[in-house]
Amino acid sequence: MFVHRCSLFPRLLRSFVSLGNDFPKNSRYSRPRLLSQANGMSFQEYLTSLRKLDIKGTDSQRKLHVVLGNESCDLDSAVCSLVTGYYLSKTNNSTVLPVLSVPRCDFCLKTEVRCLLEEVAISSDSLIFLDDIDLADLQRRNLLELTLVDHNVLPHFLKSLEGAVVRIIDHHKWERENSRGIEKIWAMTGSCATLVGERMISHGKDILTPIVARLLQAAIIVDTVNFSESAKKTTPQDTAVFNELRSTFTPEVDWSAAFERLKRAKEDISALSVCHLLRKDLKIVREKISIAISSVPAALDEFLALPNLDEELECFRKRENVHSVVVMISKCYGDELRRWLVILGNDTRLTDTVVEKLKMFTSPSLRLEAIDTSTGPSRRGPFPISVLRQNNAECSRKVVLPILRELAANHS
Repeated sequence: MFVHRCSLFPRLLRSFVSLGNDFPKNSRYSRPRLLSQANGMSFQEYLTSLRKLDIKGTDSQRKLHVVLGNESCDLDSAVCSLVTGYYLSKTNNSTVLPVLSVPRCDFCLKTEVRCLLEEVAISSDSLIFLDDIDLADLQRRNLLELTLVDHNVLPHFLKSLEGAVVRIIDHHKWERENSRGIEKIWAMTGSCATLVGERMISHGKDILTPIVARLLQAAIIVDTVNFSESAKKTTPQDTAVFNELRSTFTPEVDWSAAFERLKRAKEDISALSVCHLLRKDLKIVREKISIAISSVPAALDEFLALPNLDEELECFRKRENVHSVVVMISKCYGDELRRWLVILGNDTRLTDTVVEKLKMFTSPSLRLEAIDTSTGPSRRGPFPISVLRQNNAECSRKVVLPILRELAANHS
């Protein structure tokens, strides 16, 4: 891969800053100030220092600022949590804590995140996970401030934290009903890491380090599928930020090779059970009904050939206490990205309802095509499962999730 140096970057950056992204005039983000106490701390030292904090101290009256990624804890979300925490620690005078939105025991499922952090010598021992800290207790005691990265709506199980949200950095469809008083950095870029990198570059490159730049770039190439034309996820902002970071901090890195390493790590599902595979990259919407949406990096035939798949899908549905499971399957073949959907409902009617809702969506159309699995090695069993080919490969979960959230909210 070679990305041409983009002359659009200065213009994009000036435009981004001048628009202000709906910031208040006195926003702490608009013109942040470096704090001398944090100036000399490296990224690794910052992460190590977090483990020394008494984050479970029930008697503490110290206000905590938490940076929270989305519940899938994919590479983009994890990187944005860690890097934004570091950035805010340099520009705010409060304690800033990045939290990965999964239990510590589930981190083993995040193979590409672990691969990247190991490459830059960051141990999971220095990371804070959702079960390491009682966010609900902090909120009850009015000691919590939240920055959301890579999502703009809290998942159902964290809704009690809503009043603590003060800032959002995100690249998904804006689904939030109330944004009053919240600083907003939002654009439909390929990667949320692009927006984080853009803010750090606008602040001044003295706040960046080679490791921070490498983390941001890794998230960008994974989310844009290495700037793949067929995936159609890359924006000029993604290209500009990536190239700006590359020219200054990582000119020697072979990013094509780096992408292949991360891709192999992400697609290594050999040691995972079906349940673990579905939990690897999972989001759940809970409205009138609940729908689990899992992203699985595999070919359709590989997925359908998993042992006892039908029973395992139904077991997963019951375990997660959801009405439907939508599995978004994807695999790269060279520069071509292919996608499929496997949909299970608690009955045939709901499965058909989910399929029809996705087929009817036209902005843009997923161009779904039913696949007959009634015969052959992938023959479906007694459960109401539909298998579809998604011919519009550019529609990722960013597109599908809001459709399913609307269905879940309006289902009768």
